[in-house]
Amino acid sequence: MKITALKRILLFTFSVMMISSNAQEFDESLFFSQKDKIDSLLASEKYTEAIKAIEIQIIYLKYTARYDSLKLYTYDLGHAYLSVKKVNQAMRRTELLVDFIEEKVANKSVLLDAISDLSWIYIEAGEDSLCFENDKRYLSVCEVYPNASALEKSTAHYSLGFDYQMLYGNAKKAIYHFEMALNPVEKDSLNYTKRMMECLNALGAVFFRNGEYAKSQTYLYRGLAFSEFLPDTVDRFRHQANIYGNLSLGFQDEGNLVKSKDFLNHAIEIRKQLLETEPPGYQKSQQERLLISNYHNLAALYLSIGDISKSEQISKYVQKLRQKYLVADHPDHKKSLEAFGSIQFALGEYDQALANFEKYLAGDIADYGMNSYYTAIGYERVSKVLFNQGDYLGAVKNYTQSINIGKKITDEFSGQELAKGYLMRAQAYEALQDYESAESDIRQARKIYLNTLPGNSPIIGKLFTQLANLKCERNQLDSAQYYVDMALAIFLEKQSEQVSLYQTRLSQFTSFISEAYLTKAKIILNQNSDIESEKEALEFLETAIIYLQKTSGLYTDEADLLTFYNEHQRIFEKTQEITYSLYHQTGDEIYLNKFLAFEEESKSLLLRRQLGKFTSLRVTSVPDSIITRERILQREMSGAIEPNDDSRDIINIEAEYDQIIDLIQKKYPDYYNLRFSTFIVNADDIKRELIKPGQNIIQYMMTDTSVFAIVLNEKNTQLLKFDAPDLRKELQNLNTAITSLNQNDFYKSSAYLYTTIFEPIEKYLDGSELFIIPDQDLFNINFEALIKPSERKEPHYLIYDYTISYLISSTTAYQYKNLKRSQSNGLLAFAPGFSDDLKSDYVNHLKDSSLFDINYMKRIQQPFAVEAASDAAGIFSGRSFVSNQATEHNFKSQAEKYKIIHFGTHTEINNISPLLSRLVLSKASDTDSEEDDGYLHVYEIYNTPLRAELAVLTACETGIGKTSASEGMLSLAHGFAYAGCPSIVMSLWQIDEKTSAAISHEFYKKLASGVPKNQALRQAKISFIKSNSSELSAPYYWSGMVLLGDVSPITNSSGSNNPMWLFALVILAVLLITSLFVVKQYKL
Repeated sequence: MKITALKRILLFTFSVMMISSNAQEFDESLFFSQKDKIDSLLASEKYTEAIKAIEIQIIYLKYTARYDSLKLYTYDLGHAYLSVKKVNQAMRRTELLVDFIEEKVANKSVLLDAISDLSWIYIEAGEDSLCFENDKRYLSVCEVYPNASALEKSTAHYSLGFDYQMLYGNAKKAIYHFEMALNPVEKDSLNYTKRMMECLNALGAVFFRNGEYAKSQTYLYRGLAFSEFLPDTVDRFRHQANIYGNLSLGFQDEGNLVKSKDFLNHAIEIRKQLLETEPPGYQKSQQERLLISNYHNLAALYLSIGDISKSEQISKYVQKLRQKYLVADHPDHKKSLEAFGSIQFALGEYDQALANFEKYLAGDIADYGMNSYYTAIGYERVSKVLFNQGDYLGAVKNYTQSINIGKKITDEFSGQELAKGYLMRAQAYEALQDYESAESDIRQARKIYLNTLPGNSPIIGKLFTQLANLKCERNQLDSAQYYVDMALAIFLEKQSEQVSLYQTRLSQFTSFISEAYLTKAKIILNQNSDIESEKEALEFLETAIIYLQKTSGLYTDEADLLTFYNEHQRIFEKTQEITYSLYHQTGDEIYLNKFLAFEEESKSLLLRRQLGKFTSLRVTSVPDSIITRERILQREMSGAIEPNDDSRDIINIEAEYDQIIDLIQKKYPDYYNLRFSTFIVNADDIKRELIKPGQNIIQYMMTDTSVFAIVLNEKNTQLLKFDAPDLRKELQNLNTAITSLNQNDFYKSSAYLYTTIFEPIEKYLDGSELFIIPDQDLFNINFEALIKPSERKEPHYLIYDYTISYLISSTTAYQYKNLKRSQSNGLLAFAPGFSDDLKSDYVNHLKDSSLFDINYMKRIQQPFAVEAASDAAGIFSGRSFVSNQATEHNFKSQAEKYKIIHFGTHTEINNISPLLSRLVLSKASDTDSEEDDGYLHVYEIYNTPLRAELAVLTACETGIGKTSASEGMLSLAHGFAYAGCPSIVMSLWQIDEKTSAAISHEFYKKLASGVPKNQALRQAKISFIKSNSSELSAPYYWSGMVLLGDVSPITNSSGSNNPMWLFALVILAVLLITSLFVVKQYKL
């Protein structure tokens, strides 16, 4: 080793001596030979050898006085040192070389190029402050250089604009420098197309960060247009990727996540292709950093839509990319802290999130100082966690730091990000009941918005509503009345204008109108609490609900629709409080039906809409051209697709849509009523259509401190209210006790729940068959497991006295009953099993390492689930897909044909965005395909047309999802309901695989013999309880599976145990015996 190192040093020294002996003679062939060698070493990434070759070339150029050519190596020398992790040498050697050029070269253009290269070395080394000082050096040289070109003048300001935007987040100074960069090249745009596009893209990005979204998109689209004039295809792709990335951020902020994701994925694909062909150098280094940034933003995008698993997967991949491409102490490494902190915040893991955000903030302060955009963001992140932890004083303190920084780096009179900061701090002040300070912050925010937006903008209306609420809290009712009237005036003014309803919805028009009506009702009730005042308040709230119904029809995205209704849920709760009070004061059943209608309206939005679509498809009289045109116009209004004619704006589109709807209403009333009506059942409808003798419907509605219950049967109609301040806590305690097999805690919580929410209604029941419509957290429990007080030694569960199943809502049950269904037969079963062979097959076929799914590899094997799937298929003469055949593709291609669908697999429940909850299936061999990625999401199930009468989901926790106030419990089980399946057996917790297989087997046997679904499941459970020890008879083992929806027996099944088949076999046997007997008698 020592001899080899010595030889290398001697050879290097000998080379230098040979060069120095001919110092004054420049040999062009020798120069280019060495240059080719350097290029080859860099291309093959042999950086240690490249460093020596570059150093020799520099010495040669110095001794031959070819100083201008030294510029060729300013970037290559620094980059080579950085590539072998010698950061200090990289910066020092490049600095010395640039200083030497400044001393020896008269042509300042050469010096400017060298200074620009040094800035890139500083950026790659993570020394942002040195880069900033070096860019100021570039500007100072350019300002005293009379022959500076337009491009050099532009570069001087463009670099500083980049620093102020990306390094310090100072929007004011960034805009100034980018505009100064644009001026010298704009006069000759054809010759400076590339720089024009860079400046336009930069201005678009900084205006977006400043909250000026219209300006942002104008500059970005203008830059995209200029990109088409770039003659170099590779250069064009580089700059288009930059613009696509920035456009993605704009559309994400607008809420158009489909477009945002498309633009971002397009940018990522371009960069990945460029990196395959880019030679080593600053262009490749830049694309690596930008690819990291795009992936980082993609992770944030998935987090914003609630796909936490995907966000975490991408964030971990980004962390690996940073470790691969960035030096060890690069400041961008701490962005992983922000990414993982945001994921933990979304999951409610506030302590871990706070720790990560505080580290991120400390790093920002160390790298960028106090007056930086990144530091302001760090304080804001910390504030949000503290607010959610209930530390409102801490939140105010950190928001104040963020606001003070914002005042320095943005325009104090027009910075919309600063206005958002005031509004967030106002929330913290309001939580502290410091209404005066909250009001002051809202006024500051309003002042900023009034400087940048029209006075009748929706955000101004929202601020008026917030001020009205604050005044109402302080019992300053006259002031509250004034502000709410101002908010309603904006609403009425917007209604009188010919403005697109969809556009105003996007600009948060509906975000304040329900609050304004709710505040109006509160003011009326605070002034008087008599019957007439309640009626007056109810009129305002009913008007608001009618408006909500009209607006909801414009939503084509399920998640957006749920968000829209959840934002306005308080208006339904207040309406129900008033109708309950009026019903018990007046005895007028109109108020009971109104209570029921409002409860039904706020529940099961997606399912009612989907069932309307299924039913409307049975109407064949409407021409396909009209239906297709109506769907296209609706998608154009939602922004899901672009209009095919650029001359048509949103106003024209909505006018045509209104004409189509009018035509359908007049010519095809049946289709119109099915497709667009907002039908809600009343108490008489329910009694007439849904209830038979011995059956009861119990519908619950929860508030923070009480529970309402409607009890309907042939004999009774009751609207009841119970005080239950500890209900949510006890519901959680019950499930915790069940799953942890804690008998004492279970008895305690079960007794509380029985006496609080069930015993008060028991005297109104008629018969033993119960259909329960839960609300919010009540979806998390199985009433069968509640214990009824008894003198018996063994616990007396409600399952012994009642046959209990569940409904999503009364209206959807009514719609299912009237839904005409196509014929289907047999059972289709899926069970991946997650064997080692299955996982190995996945790894062997993986093409893109960024898509590696570590969670898939951790799945616990499920051999009993595979056996149960095969067993179920055997009972009903069906088909089972197990192991690597249990794919998403096979489900989508086969599901429509079968009467029963069975899943035995793992699930991932997404409590942030329930529509992204999913069943885990086998990965297809083509694992890069998003359409067959091994996950069957709720939103995919929605759009799968099913003819099944029953879906059985024995996967873990299929029934648990986020409590959505407007939709009950959204979960995978509901996804099958939305797809048209009227009955679902689902699990409420991580059920035991072996015992669930045993209960499923017994359930299927009874089902095949013609027993109704609810009775079949009850009998299977009771049989399991009685045939097992006291330990296995605990509710954990048997009460996890519940039935949701229609309870009718399975009809016309092809199962071998079906009564019709048995009857046919008996008849055939009788005929055969008879014929044999006749033949025998004849022979005798």
